[in-house]
Amino acid sequence: MSLAMVAGASAADLYTKAPPDELSPWYIAARAGLTNLSERDVDYTNPRVFATVGASDDRNFKFVGAAAVGFRLPAMPVRLEVEYASRGRVTFTRDTLGFCPAPCGGFAPVSGLNFNGYNSISFKNQTTMLNGYWDVVINPTLTAFVGAGAGVAFNETSATQVATVTFTPPDPIAIPPGVLAPFAMWPQRTTTSFAWSATAGVSANVTARLAVDLSYRVVGLGQYDTGINPNLFQDEQFRANAFAQEVLLGGRFRF
Repeated sequence: MSLAMVAGASAADLYTKAPPDELSPWYIAARAGLTNLSERDVDYTNPRVFATVGASDDRNFKFVGAAAVGFRLPAMPVRLEVEYASRGRVTFTRDTLGFCPAPCGGFAPVSGLNFNGYNSISFKNQTTMLNGYWDVVINPTLTAFVGAGAGVAFNETSATQVATVTFTPPDPIAIPPGVLAPFAMWPQRTTTSFAWSATAGVSANVTARLAVDLSYRVVGLGQYDTGINPNLFQDEQFRANAFAQEVLLGGRFRF
């Protein structure tokens, strides 16, 4: 074997084999914290409703947990990872005023009825995201980072509706005034939607392999859709865009 071939093989080994004491670029991560789930751009389809008089769209603080597998790019302060996250179940509400014209499903066959509707939408979210981070080393222990992610959201919903009603004579009083009567329900349903995130945080090296992260992120969870209610009038539907603001404490372990 020629000296040139030996030199070429040695040079190739430098690029294909990491030094014995160098850590692997692969890591695993786990995160947990608080998420504030909210909804925006609510679309409630109900031809009998003429006003929304109350709503609870945000300040739903719940637990969020996440796990990820990541890779640090060589010679760059960039990390890429695939993350799964699950968020606790919350309830959004919509209080409405409406009028149901006769025969109103048989409830008010002569003159119709006025109602106050109280709607509760149960919402639970899971996401699978591809995240990217840019690390900015502050000192040998501390590193700041910013990141962004994109992926898919799995939005699970179910909903119920109760109402108090007022009849106009000569309709019979089938439901006593002031009594909450069930009018509609939406069974459990899961829809998928595009999800995105933006993150900023700081990490501290505990050992050469272990780092602890503290981060804040905003997550767009896409749209949820209850579908059309299958009972009574079968023409009511809730849709909205869901968001999360999260504070996370986590750990990353490099192999």
